[in-house]
Order: sequence, then structure tokens, then C-alpha cells
Amino acid sequence: TDPKEALAEARRESLAATADATSAGTYSGRPFDPVAEAGQRPQPGHAAPPQPPVDPEAPPAP
Repeated sequence: TDPKEALAEARRESLAATADATSAGTYSGRPFDPVAEAGQRPQPGHAAPPQPPVDPEAPPAP
């Protein structure tokens, strides 16, 4: 496939997926609820604790 043609197709697919996702979220029939949204955003000062480093040579956890 021609690279220019492949790029154009990928852009069309990306635009279609974006439009689909936007319309699904916009027209879900549910009104905006700031209380439901509140848990989806990190609050200042409430960052997740840092995770310990992973040993790449250690066996996988069960």
C-alpha cells in the first residue's frame, strides 16, 4: 500500500472513531452529574503512592 494512501485511510478511521465515541458520550441519554464525575479526577494532594521497582529477573507473581 502507498504510504500516503495508508495515512489518509488511518486519518479517516481515526476521525470516524472519534466521532463515534463523541456521539456515544454526548447522546447517552444521561444528564451530566458532577458528583459522578468527581471520582474520575485525581484530587490535589491525593496522588497514588509510588510503586516499588520491578525486578525484571524475578519470576512472575502467581
